[in-house]
Amino acid sequence: MWSSRNMEPYFGFTLHFIDGNWRLKSRHLETLYFPSDHTAENLVLGLREIITVWDFRETDMVCLTTNNGANTTQAASLHNYLRLQCFGHRLNLAINNALKDQRIDKAVASFKKVVSACSYSWKKNVNF
Repeated sequence: MWSSRNMEPYFGFTLHFIDGNWRLKSRHLETLYFPSDHTAENLVLGLREIITVWDFRETDMVCLTTNNGANTTQAASLHNYLRLQCFGHRLNLAINNALKDQRIDKAVASFKKVVSACSYSWKKNVNF
């Protein structure tokens, strides 16, 4: 699930698999406009629709990769799908939490002063 810049809701489906030569492959199959409520039940209905359209078997699915939203977590658990947390989403959450730390603000302010001092002084701006 994701929202466009003007907050229109979409549901993306990407397939990850290992080919016959043991190489990881990814194919983005579809992005659907998804104006329905993003309940766990509706997410599973959307997923099943995509599975049907692409002629996949639900039994061939190994897992779902989702964010940590309660609706996506519940969708996976209600229907016994193995769920993997999205690394990118987890990293984004960790960075945002780290940026709330006042020590980070102090470090960034110090770095800005150093950059500013070097940028405005030809003597300090040495090309290495």
